[in-house]
Amino acid sequence: MRNMGEFIFEANGERLKILVRERNYILKAYRRRLLRYNEVASRKLPLGSGAVESLIRQVVNLRSDWKQ
Repeated sequence: MRNMGEFIFEANGERLKILVRERNYILKAYRRRLLRYNEVASRKLPLGSGAVESLIRQVVNLRSDWKQ
């Protein structure tokens, strides 16, 4: 986020709109306390989407095995 201002300053047109939209989304989520990376990291929980995707894949596989 610290460098986002530089990217926005250098952007124009559609790229500028996208960068501002994404920055605002992140800031809004942070203000609403939806982004708590420090808390998650301190609990040694996975931060990346890979763990979530893996869990979803496991659940889908279990359900498909269950229905057969």
